[in-house]
Amino acid sequence: ANYHLSTVLAPQIALHGPEYVRFVFQQRFGPFGEEGTAPITRQWIERTIQECGMSREELRSSEERRVTALQTSGWVNLILFQTRGEVGNEEEEGGSGADSDGINPEGEGTGEQEPQQQPQPQPFILVPEVLLSDVANLRSIRSTTRMSVIGSALALHACTVAGVGDAVLRREPSTSEINQCRDDLIEAMSGRDVSSQLAFEEDISSAVIALARVLKPSLGAEEEKVLNSRTPKVMKGEDPVVKLLHNRMRIIFCELMEWTPEHSQTIPNQMSTGRRMSSLSSSSSGPAPIDSTSISDLFLAEAKQRFMTRGFAFFSAELADVCLKATKVISLAFIVYEKDLMEPTMKKAL
Repeated sequence: ANYHLSTVLAPQIALHGPEYVRFVFQQRFGPFGEEGTAPITRQWIERTIQECGMSREELRSSEERRVTALQTSGWVNLILFQTRGEVGNEEEEGGSGADSDGINPEGEGTGEQEPQQQPQPQPFILVPEVLLSDVANLRSIRSTTRMSVIGSALALHACTVAGVGDAVLRREPSTSEINQCRDDLIEAMSGRDVSSQLAFEEDISSAVIALARVLKPSLGAEEEKVLNSRTPKVMKGEDPVVKLLHNRMRIIFCELMEWTPEHSQTIPNQMSTGRRMSSLSSSSSGPAPIDSTSISDLFLAEAKQRFMTRGFAFFSAELADVCLKATKVISLAFIVYEKDLMEPTMKKAL
């Protein structure tokens, strides 16, 4: 059965899959050539042009720069790390279910409400039609990055109060005690079996204090008080460290969108995606096929190292995984839609 799947079915899916997806897309949203087709995708591309930091002349003259603009400014900045909203499309089933998890990387809308004032609804990040099939992956990536920023900020405060600097957050946990503290912090942040927001914050504060005690066994009551006071501010995104780490992580994601293995000029089109349509591939340009497993392993090793050395060691493995997923998602969008929709739309907008 596995032999039949790998030698007979998989090549057929790779050959005909993109064509079928394009057919279904046009049945739902309209022909690629019509102006009214995929309006959110068109708006997204136009905004990418405006905010990518590249001149229109530069974008017009280089296909590579156009791809880079969509991967970094369009995908990473405007969608993955957009803080002024939650993921959801009116047409997407369950789109009103925001990807909020009770924490906010930049403190948008976290101020106290007046007694008579109703809380304002959180705006949606409308997902381009070319990415709608990966909304679940998008929410997963955003959730992991958000939790990793908050957790890393809390761990950094523990290091600061303990007086040890941030070296512990730039390498693999050096002792079993630190590794256990990391696991306990992640468990506390998952919020399992927590009855209230107060209990949630108390559990996280306890995990942060436990880490500080491992780093400084003589930790005093006043130092514990400082950490207790920092936790709710970090969780609400009101601590400046959160914004610093959020921007740092966003930059790493942008860098990794352009990563290529040393022995290849570009990531091969055969690189699988984050969802089940993983065998979709381009049949034209691109380097000779390289085993996707080895490519993924190389990427994960590089990504983990970058996250670790820049202060995200406690979450480096999780961040490497979702960064790989993010790369696969945007790669699939290019494989399926670049020729018929994305590239013509961008050229016309320029």
